[in-house]
Amino acid sequence: MTRLRPAAAVALLFLALLAAPKDLHATWLQIVGPLERFDPEPMQRAAEKLRATDDADLLNHGMAAARAGEWEQGVLFLGPLPGHMFIAEDVVRIPLARCLLNLNRTDEALAHLEAALTVAHGPWASEAHVLAARAYADKKHWDRAEAHLALVTEEDGRIADEARLVRAVILSGRGKRADAREILAYVAEYDPIFREFYYAPEGQGLFDRAAAGKPVVLDSEGLARRAATLLKAQEYDLALQTCMELHRRDPAYADKTSFLWTWAKVYFRLNDPAGRTEKYTELHRRYRGSDSASGLYRAGIAAWRRGGDKDDDLALKYYRQAFEAQPKKRDARNALMRGGRLMLARGRYQEAEQLFLKVAENFPRSRKDAHEAVKLAGVCQLMDGRAKEAAQTLEALIEKGGSETPGALYWAAQARKKLGNERTAASHVNTLRRRYPRSYYAAITELNPADESWVYDAGMANRLIAARADRAESARTAAAALVQEVSGIGDPKLRMITSAKLVRPLTRALLFIEAGAHSLARPDLQELMALRPYTLRSRMAVLVLYELAGESRWSLKLAYHFSGDSKAASDALTAEFGLSPKQLIYPPTWSEFVVPACKGENLDPVLAMSVIRQESAYDADAISIANARGLMQFIPPMVASTAASLGMQDVRPDKVYEPAFNVRLGARHLQDLLGEHEGNIVLALAAYNATEPVARKWSDRGMKDMPLDVAAEAIMFQETRTYVKTILSNVSLYRRIYTTGGWKF
Repeated sequence: MTRLRPAAAVALLFLALLAAPKDLHATWLQIVGPLERFDPEPMQRAAEKLRATDDADLLNHGMAAARAGEWEQGVLFLGPLPGHMFIAEDVVRIPLARCLLNLNRTDEALAHLEAALTVAHGPWASEAHVLAARAYADKKHWDRAEAHLALVTEEDGRIADEARLVRAVILSGRGKRADAREILAYVAEYDPIFREFYYAPEGQGLFDRAAAGKPVVLDSEGLARRAATLLKAQEYDLALQTCMELHRRDPAYADKTSFLWTWAKVYFRLNDPAGRTEKYTELHRRYRGSDSASGLYRAGIAAWRRGGDKDDDLALKYYRQAFEAQPKKRDARNALMRGGRLMLARGRYQEAEQLFLKVAENFPRSRKDAHEAVKLAGVCQLMDGRAKEAAQTLEALIEKGGSETPGALYWAAQARKKLGNERTAASHVNTLRRRYPRSYYAAITELNPADESWVYDAGMANRLIAARADRAESARTAAAALVQEVSGIGDPKLRMITSAKLVRPLTRALLFIEAGAHSLARPDLQELMALRPYTLRSRMAVLVLYELAGESRWSLKLAYHFSGDSKAASDALTAEFGLSPKQLIYPPTWSEFVVPACKGENLDPVLAMSVIRQESAYDADAISIANARGLMQFIPPMVASTAASLGMQDVRPDKVYEPAFNVRLGARHLQDLLGEHEGNIVLALAAYNATEPVARKWSDRGMKDMPLDVAAEAIMFQETRTYVKTILSNVSLYRRIYTTGGWKF
């Protein structure tokens, strides 16, 4: 039999796999048989057992069972797969070992973990070491268990949490109960809120074992930290229970000012008028006699959050007193800006203007704040009917330059329009679009939020779906070109060792992605990234595979590299793959789930895509510091309530990481918020970020009746203000990229 050169055989293999993806094993056997380095018999046995797509289904079901704690099902699905020619050993053996450990089949689990550790790296290796430590702890081999824990490199996330509990088990087993209970106290304060691991019986079992039958009781400081953590995680009911428990156990500690702020914020987020009024009234009483800017600023915050009809004026009084007490302090500046936005939202434009101008006059060294204050003073002048004065103020700011120039250009254009100077207004708009094309202000020159209905757009939906399909074709094109390059079929000068090493993981990753088993491609994608691809073809192939698999962290990183390349590289990218760097930075990722979900809710899919980009950067496994999860960042209580509105009951905690489910919840929640605020996109997005009670307070204070561009400037919380502006900017950019015509950037 004629023997082929290995590189040429791999090239032919890959091209054949691309041509016939439905019969992968047969194609593989047909081509790799002549190669000396491959043994065809194990592959023949694997082919006879199941087709690759069936194996991918087995692995998907097995991993889902392991996550859900269905250990017997996990063993049933994963048991036949170790040694499979297509599936990496660590991907199969580590979840299988977890299932076996929880079924008390320790020796079998250790055998799989030892095999997995010969090939695993990164998070997979850390998880294997933690499980091995658990197994040796079960056997009371404490030294071996600690040796494996010492090799865990993860410092955060579920793996680190599990390692922490295993260490407590080891300490408890060695009689060091006090040290073990210190770890358990930390877990009781923090980890149950942020990691789904501790919602499961598996984590609770480890906790109970380390506790050795004695309950872990937090002291007052521990309860206070737990309440603050629960508040940050938006678990408001649990936070309130913790506050009540601390008050019952230690009333003196619960009366501390620092803890009262936490308790008051819980009532504020729960929209409890009685509790909110009581706590903020007490805080106001403590701060109102202060002679410092910091104390008076906090008195103003307490008064505003109390929420009474006259509390806005009282808050404004304290904000002014904060400035008068210590006019050069940072909190004095914060008080003036907060008071100015409060008056802007209430439509009291002259009072707001005075406060903003005080910031500009007294804090010139803080250039960003001073320029922002001048811009907002110009907005107040415009809204007060003094368009000429506003135009002069804003155009003077444009001359100075700086970070607020885009906003100054936008509002100067609005002022000139009111004066009838259409030519000057158009000049400002053109300058804004040319110099700051990705800014929020450039976006709203084209996107008029007040005229948008945010309903389902079938044309845009079809373009997003088509773009997603084109990405898969780009992956095949790039991968096939890379294989040709490696095998020397193209220019021999381009045969590079790094590119040659890319072929095997690239091939396997593409097979998994085309079979719909995205999570199974991750080890190969990690290997690809570790090889640092640097040719145009190899980078493009890796980028699109990361994007298709939902690995947005690396796909966006590579995309920004493309956007920073020379014009020649960008032209080559467009010519060879039909893509521009802008399409890579704003990809159609997950549109196959977004479009059906938005169609069912009659919601604009571009709005949902824009929220996904801002909330999670397309990462389906994202967990925020506030315990929000998945593509559209849902906290557990919101998952339950939104799922119930869709007729779903008893939803598994890990289901929120499934893109289709998460996006369906997000589309319903966005549509509900738009309905709640009568189509006001600024208030709807503010509610999505800052919660509905906060947005309702802003609405009731006058923002619902303001022009939307002014309302966006009046949002009091900087994070929410930036969030709303970024989403609207994303909407405009998506539309420009995936719609023909219109101005480009």
